[in-house]
Amino acid sequence: MTVSTETFQRARRPEQKAQRREAILAAAADLARRDRVREVTLSDIARAVGIHKSALLRYFETREQIFLELTGRAWKTGARRRPRRWPRSPRAMPTVPPPRSPPASSNARSSAI
Repeated sequence: MTVSTETFQRARRPEQKAQRREAILAAAADLARRDRVREVTLSDIARAVGIHKSALLRYFETREQIFLELTGRAWKTGARRRPRRWPRSPRAMPTVPPPRSPPASSNARSSAI
């Protein structure tokens, strides 16, 4: 899968750099979905974007940095979707049985006789 990065050879303007960075992240996410994350290399990501590995290293130093960025974004997106207060319906609340009273001791029974 190749992600288009327009026709510029080198990203010189800030918006081009941001676009290239997003293309790298998108390619990494697609490769991670297709293959396992452990299998994805910087060379795979660079090939998918259509750049050399050395150019990719201008944006991210390691593949871990790429996947940490993707994980952070997913975490923020998930946090925004979570409701602030969870509903308190009786069915949703776990039920806890009441504590049992201790069994009567054998001494108490023999004294009652």
